[in-house]
Amino acid sequence: MSLSLDRSSIAYRPHIDGLRGVAVLAVVWFHAFPDSLPGGFVGVDVFFVISGFLISSILYREVGESGWPVTRVIGRFYARRIRRIFPALVLVLTATLLIGLHVLLPSELMRLARQTLASAGFFQNFFLADRVGYFDSAAESNPLLHLWSLAIEEQFYLVWPFLVWVAFRSGLKALPVAVFFAAGSFSWSLRKYAGTEAEAFFLPQIRIWELLLGAIAAAVVRAPSEPGGDGRTAGDRDGFWARRGLADNLTAGAGLLLVVAGILTIEYDENFTDRGALLPTLGAVGIVASTGSAWCNRVLLSTRPLVWIGLISYPLYLWHWPLLAFARIGSAEPLSVSNCLLVLAVSLVLSWLTYRFVERPLRHRAPTKRLLIGWCGALAGVCLASYGFLQAKGFPGRFPPLISAISTFEYDHAAATRLGTYFLMGDRDEKAFKVDPNEILPGKPTLYLWGDSHAACLYSGFKEVYGPTHNVVQRTAAKTPPFVPEFFNAGVEQQINRHILELIVRDQPEVVVVDANWESYDWRKIEATILALKAARIQTIIIVGPVPQWPGGLPQQLFNYVRDHRDEPVPVRLDLATGRRTAALDEEMASMCERLAVHYVSAWKIFSGEGGVLVRTGETPDSLLTYDQSHLTPRAAIYLVSNFPAPLLPTRERP
Repeated sequence: MSLSLDRSSIAYRPHIDGLRGVAVLAVVWFHAFPDSLPGGFVGVDVFFVISGFLISSILYREVGESGWPVTRVIGRFYARRIRRIFPALVLVLTATLLIGLHVLLPSELMRLARQTLASAGFFQNFFLADRVGYFDSAAESNPLLHLWSLAIEEQFYLVWPFLVWVAFRSGLKALPVAVFFAAGSFSWSLRKYAGTEAEAFFLPQIRIWELLLGAIAAAVVRAPSEPGGDGRTAGDRDGFWARRGLADNLTAGAGLLLVVAGILTIEYDENFTDRGALLPTLGAVGIVASTGSAWCNRVLLSTRPLVWIGLISYPLYLWHWPLLAFARIGSAEPLSVSNCLLVLAVSLVLSWLTYRFVERPLRHRAPTKRLLIGWCGALAGVCLASYGFLQAKGFPGRFPPLISAISTFEYDHAAATRLGTYFLMGDRDEKAFKVDPNEILPGKPTLYLWGDSHAACLYSGFKEVYGPTHNVVQRTAAKTPPFVPEFFNAGVEQQINRHILELIVRDQPEVVVVDANWESYDWRKIEATILALKAARIQTIIIVGPVPQWPGGLPQQLFNYVRDHRDEPVPVRLDLATGRRTAALDEEMASMCERLAVHYVSAWKIFSGEGGVLVRTGETPDSLLTYDQSHLTPRAAIYLVSNFPAPLLPTRERP
């Protein structure tokens, strides 16, 4: 993600900067408009290949031709890395902390401080692997999420220079060494690493094969150090594709097609880090391994706009995501297209300024000890400031006591949703549901709660309100809406919903309640579920409609309001910018349920009223409506179920 070609070490190839421009534009556009370019995130994988190629080309030259001792080779290598990586990183991390001090809640500011430490120490990927997935909704408000890729690069480069030096000094060639370790990493990813999806995405052992593909290409090409006297690089004359011609053009053309195809067609799933990443990474190998004389490289990738974007790609990658994240955090509604474009324009300006006044001057200065120590000290200063933010608990004195209490409140969502027993996550199938012989007791009617995480959040409400009179059975799974199995491809979602339907048919509960984050799915598929439940002769079918959606999370929206209305008390209700969209969906679902003669509960109308949407039911942190964008807290679930229209649930005793 970080490296630009060091012209003093190997011949400059403008088409590689052009490829870097394509990659960073894909990533930036994906981050701003993910639905319009779902495969844009593979630009990071292309960056890995480019970085592995350029870094390894320099290492092979210095180790293989210089005969220098390991201390000098490694010392020069890390001096270049410090000079290249640290200045822009220090600038962006400092700016991110200062903006966060103004716009983040105390708990969120503490999270940012921890991630700043992780980013400065280049272990952000490990930090994220335990906490959040790259494609989770919470990722949008994580200003330093993107630095996972920089961490993987630097972890790789802690080891690779030593391996190259040992290989050359042992009489080995770089190519078999790179192939050996690339095959090991790729095999590991194929084995479906036994961890969470986030771990499989962020951990270095799953990813370094992409960097090693670049190292393999560098071993094949062995880019020379000096340009030829005829204006063409020596690599064009004497490199692997010395004959140029058809083979060179086919290699570059096929490579560009694979990269573009990957960007335009790939969508993330659990197989991405093995099979999915092959398309763009092999395409990148084709481009970096071909010469600048190939038509695609010379005419398409070497154009001035693409090369210019490639030159500023590192600061652009650093700047764009924090600015997008803070813009989303500070907005009461999803960012409009025009606002996203404005943020990207600001990112471009800041990136050019960083390149022009920070990066370029340093490239022409000798890497003196004073300079290197100075930038190491600057990064250490950022770490020290982050530690100060943590010690200050995110400076809670900036806000009213209730806001500070909400910010530091640790919500136990696992206990509230019964995670791992009746609410399943990840790839766990229906066999993971807990079997409790006392779950359905005689003498009480039975209520089945079926759906995704939104349904799981309702359990607290049903247990509190109807637990004394009903058997409350919860069968819920993350990202698994209560649709009939035919709507799912073969997999755990299909297995889980088939299992739940079979249980419903077997147990014949008096009530089935279905709920989901309807705005995330094609909600009209619920009609088939209703018909299936009617065919199973379920007496009472209840559809719970959409709940309010708070962009950036309700705690953040509440803080934004208090920040701008410091003389007012913490509100009980707020206007919701996305309310019109939710209200329209609510009306459509109500109409469908009326047509199908099933009960519909309008959560939107229960929570809405004069003055806006309810944000809290009391004066304590646990009284907040949601702890994130849309998942209800137990207090909110109790409020909702307590306000169901009556009489709705049968109370007769089961024989």
